[in-house]
Amino acid sequence: MQSIQDLPAYYQGYLNQLSTYHSIEDGDVTTALGISYEMMMTLCSSIYEEQAFTSYQEGKWTIAEVFGHISDSERIFNYRALQIARGFQKEMPGYDQDEYVKRSNFNDRSFASLKAELFTVMESAGYLYEGFSTSMLDSYGTASNIRVTPRTIGMITAAHRVHHIHILKERYLNLNE
Repeated sequence: MQSIQDLPAYYQGYLNQLSTYHSIEDGDVTTALGISYEMMMTLCSSIYEEQAFTSYQEGKWTIAEVFGHISDSERIFNYRALQIARGFQKEMPGYDQDEYVKRSNFNDRSFASLKAELFTVMESAGYLYEGFSTSMLDSYGTASNIRVTPRTIGMITAAHRVHHIHILKERYLNLNE
C-alpha cells in the first residue's frame, strides 16, 4: 500500500484516526469502508431531526451540512478513484469544501433525506471498491496535486468518515467514547 508519509498531513491525521478501528497497513479498503459505514449507522441513531439543523458554534456547519459535505466528498473521492483505476492520467483538481457547502441547500432538506442520500453514497462506494482488481487499486494517478492510488483514496474515504464521526460526537452531540 502507498505510504501515508507520501500524503499531506491532514490525510495522515484522518488515517491515524481510522487506524484506531482498522489496520490501514493491510490496505483492505472494503473492510475499512464497512467499519466506517457501521460507525455512521450507529451515530445516526443518536441524532434527531431537530438537532440536524444546529451547530455547535456560530459560523460552523450544521449537522445537516456535515452530512451533505460527507456525501459530496465521497462522490468526489469515488470519481477520482474510478478515473485512476480506469487509467485516466490527467491531473484532477481539488475542490473547496466550504464553497460546496455554502452553495448547497442542505439546511433546506429533511434530515431523513440527507441520511438516506449519505448511506446510498456510502453503499455505492463499497460496491465500487469491491469491483476493483488489485492492479486497479494499486495504479497511480494525480488528484489535488497528490500522486495517489485508488486503494489510498478508499482508505482516505473511510478515514474521512471516522474524522467527521468524531467531530459530530465530540462537538455537536457531546458523546464521549
